[in-house]
Amino acid sequence: EKVASVEHKTLLLWGRDDKFCHLEYGLHFLAAMKNAELVVVRNTGHWMQLERPREFASYVNAFLTRA
Repeated sequence: EKVASVEHKTLLLWGRDDKFCHLEYGLHFLAAMKNAELVVVRNTGHWMQLERPREFASYVNAFLTRA
C-alpha cells in the first residue's frame, strides 16, 4: 500500500464526528505509517479547519514545532 511508504513525520487530524472519512480510516493510516501521529478532536466533523480554526491551528503549530 502506498501510504505505508510515507516515512516523513505526519500529523493526522481527525474530526470525531466526520461523516465522510470515518475514524476507522484514520486508524488504518496510523497503523500503516511509521511516523504518523493521530489526533482525534471531539465535536468536530470533516472541516475542522473551518469549524474550529483556532484549535486546528494550535495542533498544526505544535506539530510543526516538534517536527
